[in-house]
Amino acid sequence: MLFPLVARAFGLIATIIGIMVVTRNLRIPSTDESIEPGILCPSILAAVFFYFTTMWLLGNIWFFYAGLIGIALSLAFVYITIYYTDYGHRPVATIASAPDRSGDECYCRISVGLEATAVPAIAIGVALMLSYLCGQMSGVPYGGLYGTAIATMGMLAPVPTSSPWTRSGQSSTMQWYRRDEWCR
Repeated sequence: MLFPLVARAFGLIATIIGIMVVTRNLRIPSTDESIEPGILCPSILAAVFFYFTTMWLLGNIWFFYAGLIGIALSLAFVYITIYYTDYGHRPVATIASAPDRSGDECYCRISVGLEATAVPAIAIGVALMLSYLCGQMSGVPYGGLYGTAIATMGMLAPVPTSSPWTRSGQSSTMQWYRRDEWCR
């Protein structure tokens, strides 16, 4: 079956277009405004390509829905990471406002760390259940397992453009994209 190969090839094309969108927007001063189109563009293109690939090779809309769940999970990872690593949001502000060298600071950091790992774990569990149900609704024998595999392919579609941002937070991404302008 050629579906995984064709789906990943279209995901690669969507990523290349997304990288071109990011490099075009480097003149925008805000990190969010310059990189966010580079994450949304390949996700939208991957969804469109995924639809045509799924209907052409599999002929079942439920597998397309499973792929959309994977793409949505990938976007959720990006925005969850932004929330837990950006200084403008509650978790970082909570850690920064904790008193130094006290037990409160230690408990504060541990609680934010546990919360930061719980939210993605819950998102993964929900996405697995939904993609399994989409696969079951397809009517294909063992379609639930295939639905989760297709959701994984959907999740990996925009990864090359989103992984630098989610790896170490926004400031390192801007350094990755424009090293020469970072310290000016």
